[in-house]
Amino acid sequence: MLPALAMALDGRWDRTRLRQVIFMTDGAVSNEQEFFQTITDRVGDAHLFTVGIGSAPNKHFMRGAARQGRETFIFIGAPNQVGKRMAQLWDKLAKPVVTHLTAKPLGEGSLEIWPNPIPDLFSGEPVVFAFRYGKDLEGVKVSGIGADGSWVHGLNIETATPGQGIVKLWAREKIAGIKSSLFQRKTPDRVRDGVLSEALQFCLVTRHTSLVAVKKKPSRPDNIPLATKKMPTNWPQGWEPSKVFNTPDWDGNAFQNNLLKRARQHYKSAGPTLLASASPVADSAGPMGARNQSVHLPQTATRAELYLLIGFVLLCLGLIIWWTDPWRGEKP
Repeated sequence: MLPALAMALDGRWDRTRLRQVIFMTDGAVSNEQEFFQTITDRVGDAHLFTVGIGSAPNKHFMRGAARQGRETFIFIGAPNQVGKRMAQLWDKLAKPVVTHLTAKPLGEGSLEIWPNPIPDLFSGEPVVFAFRYGKDLEGVKVSGIGADGSWVHGLNIETATPGQGIVKLWAREKIAGIKSSLFQRKTPDRVRDGVLSEALQFCLVTRHTSLVAVKKKPSRPDNIPLATKKMPTNWPQGWEPSKVFNTPDWDGNAFQNNLLKRARQHYKSAGPTLLASASPVADSAGPMGARNQSVHLPQTATRAELYLLIGFVLLCLGLIIWWTDPWRGEKP
């Protein structure tokens, strides 16, 4: 897909045109970084819309490609969604309301806007951007190119409604912009430092920051080794392994059954390792023998069918005894 995408994005800038590129794919790629770099280098003034088709597209790639292309990602998960979703896309492409949007401060205050650049405004879909401003800001001037030429609109800061969480929205957009700058020849260390600075200041989770819960009481003794196992996964819905691997004689049902069987075997054998002092059996086995033993976890369920049958039989016997009782109905 990379040569086709590079050909469609010519890297030119021309304010007299509106170049729209639609990228339709199942998104099953593993070289996302190379795609992001190509889009950044060659997008120019084009607007890249990504359409993910199928039950398991690479949404990280599709959303990232749309962001690098200053537009949105559309997901089509089933054949019955194609008509509706594509009709919405065609209607959107045919009705650009304002393009080449910019926002500038009015007064002496500063203004930091994310995402930057601001996406175009299309019919039926709002444009949302967050900005951080200084105390001397009087307002914001938003301008662009509309159907009748230049379009300008002013935003009054004094009449804005206070809200909660807007600062985190701005911080998230800034972090996304900092991460995108990696494809503008910035070093990974500089990008990482920028992400860390914003994430720690606004308490956000990123690939470089986490929220950690500390439990003072240890749940696993230090002398017990950790065990790691790879669990098999199923194919995405609708995928055919014979077409993925180009093997017509592929038996998909046998492959799925084998995966399920292996997963069940792994689950049944999984469990914490016994300590040497955990039980008399472990003591007699010795330290090395205890490590090789495992505790099979209970199924945490009863034999519901058997208990229901026993209860039904007892109920029937009680009814028979009550019905055949010769003193039934007589008063003492």
